[in-house]
Amino acid sequence: MDCSGIYSFSMIFRVNKFMILKVFVTVMLAFLVGCSTFPEQVAERGIVAAETKKAAKVKLNLNRNLDKLTPEVLYLLLTAELAAQRGMYDVALDGYVQAAGKVFDPRIAERATKIALFQKNYREAQKAVSLWLERDSENLIARRVGAMLAIKAQNGAALFEHMQFILKADPAGFEGALFELIKTLDSEQEHNNVYTVLEQLLRQYPKKGSIHLAQAILSLQQGEFKQAKEKVTEALLLQPDWVRAHVVQAQVAVQLGGFQEAEKILQRIIKKRPERVELKVLLAQTQIKNRNIAAAAKTYQGVLDMQPYDKNSQYALAMIYLQLHKNEQAKSVLLGLVDEPVWSDRCNFHLGRIAAIEGDLERAIGWFDRVLSGDHLFGARINAIELLMDRGFFERSGLRLDEVKVLNSSQELRLVLLRSQWWSLQSLYIEAFNLLTQSLEEMPDRKEVLYTRALVAEKLDKLAILESDLLNIIDRYPEDANALNALGYTLVDRTERLEEAEVYLTRAIALKGQDAVIIDSYGWLKYRQGLYDQAVSYLQKAYRLEREPEIAGHLVEALWTMGRKQEARGIFEEAVSKYPADAYLLEILQDRKGLLEDLVKD
Repeated sequence: MDCSGIYSFSMIFRVNKFMILKVFVTVMLAFLVGCSTFPEQVAERGIVAAETKKAAKVKLNLNRNLDKLTPEVLYLLLTAELAAQRGMYDVALDGYVQAAGKVFDPRIAERATKIALFQKNYREAQKAVSLWLERDSENLIARRVGAMLAIKAQNGAALFEHMQFILKADPAGFEGALFELIKTLDSEQEHNNVYTVLEQLLRQYPKKGSIHLAQAILSLQQGEFKQAKEKVTEALLLQPDWVRAHVVQAQVAVQLGGFQEAEKILQRIIKKRPERVELKVLLAQTQIKNRNIAAAAKTYQGVLDMQPYDKNSQYALAMIYLQLHKNEQAKSVLLGLVDEPVWSDRCNFHLGRIAAIEGDLERAIGWFDRVLSGDHLFGARINAIELLMDRGFFERSGLRLDEVKVLNSSQELRLVLLRSQWWSLQSLYIEAFNLLTQSLEEMPDRKEVLYTRALVAEKLDKLAILESDLLNIIDRYPEDANALNALGYTLVDRTERLEEAEVYLTRAIALKGQDAVIIDSYGWLKYRQGLYDQAVSYLQKAYRLEREPEIAGHLVEALWTMGRKQEARGIFEEAVSKYPADAYLLEILQDRKGLLEDLVKD
C-alpha cells in the first residue's frame, strides 16, 4: 500500500497504524453523522455556517461509502481528526485534503474546506471547495464558499458562475447570500471586482432589487455617495417598501450632508414598522449627527419604553443628557449601570465629570479613581490631576502626575503639556520652559509643544524664541488662528511693531471672527494705534462673548482713555468682584493708580 505523505502523522502521534484502525469505526461513525470536534463556524465571517441548516441534503449511502474507504483513507481521516482535536490544524488540513482527493464523499471535502478557511489558507480552501463541488455541484454552501474564494483569488468568471447558480437555485436565499458575501470584502480591489460582476448579473436580471442595493452598499463603503444614491433609488423603484433599502437610503443621505432628509426617511419607515426597534436606534443616532439632541433623547426614551433593559440605549441616553446639561438625569442613568462590569469604567468616568461640574472635588476624584481600565483610564487620571491643579493642590497633583502611565504618543504629548501647565501655574516658568525644550528634542516641531513653549517664553521675556516658535507653526499651518493671534497680540503688547501685528491679527480674525480672545487682541491693536472708537467697539464685542478678566481690563483702559469713566467703573467693579485675585486686574490697580483711583474710591 502506498502510504506516502502519511508518515508525518504517525510520527506526531506515535500510534501504530493498525491499532488506530481498530478504533476507527467508532470515530468515523461519529464523524459521518456530523458529530465533529472541530468548530462548525470556521468559515470566513460565517458564510458557511449561515447556510448549514437549509443546505441540500447529500444523497449518499453511508454504508456504501464506508465500504469504499481504503485503509489509507481511514488512516488519513483518523489522524486528521485527532490532529484537529489537539488544535494541530495544519496537520488536520493536510490529512483531510489528501483524503478528500481519494474519496468521492463531499463531507470530507467540506471538512477540509472549513479547516482551510479557519486558518485563512485560501489556496488550500480553493482546492478543497473544488473537490466539494465536483462531488456535490448543487450544494449552496459550497457555492457560497466558492464565491467568497473567487473574490479572494480575483476570479471574476468563477464569482459570476457561483452567484448566477445561487440566484437560479435559491432565489429566496440569494439576497442573504449576497449581503453576507459583501461582509467578507477587505480591499478596494475586491469591492471593485464584485461591483463589476454584479453589473454583469444585472444585464440578465435587471429587475433584481437586491443586486442594485448591493451595488449601493458597495458604493457607500467606497465613498461613492452619489453613485450609491442612484443605485438605492433604483432598488426602491423595484421594491418601494423595502426596509433595508430605506435604511441604506438614509445612510447615503447622511454621507451627503442631508441629515434632515435622513431623519424623514427613517421616520417614514418607523411609522410603517413601529415594532422595528433598531430603526429607532438608527434614527436617534442620525438625530445626534444632525445636532438634534433633544429629539434624540426622546427617540432613545422610546427605544427604552420598548426595551427597558437595553444597556446600550441607556448609556447613549445618559450621554445625551450630559450634552443637554441635564446632569441629574444623566447621573440617574449612570448610577443604574455603574455596578455592571461592562459599563463600570465608562460610568465612573462620567460620574466624575458630573461631580466636577457640581464642584464636589473629592467625590469627583473618587469616581475618577474607580476607573481601572479601558479607553477612559488615562482621561480619568488626567481629569483628577487637572481638578487638583485648578484648586491649587500642587503637591497632590504632582504625585499623581508621577504615577500616570502612557500607552501612546498622543497620551505622552498630553502629559507633557499638563506637566508644563503644572509648573506654570506655580510661576515656575523656567522649569516649564526646560521641560518643553527637552520634549521638542523627542517630538521635533510638534505644534502643540511649540505653541505652549511660546507662551511660556513670553513669561520669561524670551520674545525671540516666542516669535521663532510661532512662525514655525504659521509656516507649516498658515490657517492656525491661535498661533496668528498669539504672535500678533505679543507684537502689539510687547513691541512697537504694530504694522506686522495687524497682518497677523487680520488673518486670525478672518479665520475665527467670533472668537472672543482674537477679537480682544484686535481691539487692543486698535487701542495701541490710537483708534479708540474702533478699539471700544471690538473690546465690547469680545467682553459680551466672554467676560474674562484680561478682556475686561483692556475695555476699562479704552473706555477710561475716551473719558467714559462711569462705564469703565462698572466694568472694572464687575470684573474685580468676579476675579478678586486676578493678576492682570491687580496690575492695573498698581501701575495705573493715578488713572484708576476714582474707580476704587468706593
